[in-house]
Amino acid sequence: MTVLLNKTDYEAAISNLDMFSECAFDVDDFGNGSLIVRAAPQYLGIDDIESSVIEMAGYIAQNKNDIRTEKMDWIYHNVACRAAIKGGNISTKEELIDIANQVDNDETLRYCPHGRPVCTVITRRELEKQFGRV
Repeated sequence: MTVLLNKTDYEAAISNLDMFSECAFDVDDFGNGSLIVRAAPQYLGIDDIESSVIEMAGYIAQNKNDIRTEKMDWIYHNVACRAAIKGGNISTKEELIDIANQVDNDETLRYCPHGRPVCTVITRRELEKQFGRV
């Protein structure tokens, strides 16, 4: 797929093609302000590839003075967020059980990359209140 970028984002992207490759994107200069994306992380939907590349190029262009690791952290978080399970996605029973087990067994999996909680604790009293039993 080809991705058309504005001049600033395009120049930043072609100067940092290695960053895309480190994030599992096979991206090359296609000329005239375009990049060609030959491969992307398998967990990204086809609809998310173009917007991910545009967003990544924009971030790289805006943060030219940032150190490389900070840029990479942002890119990893961005790709992870786009690949995350979202409301309305259909998951198998086995996938849901696996996710619940991972969250239950790993204390570090309490928040998404943006800091939103992925699970909460509901007391018995709160649950009974929801069903009008208190």
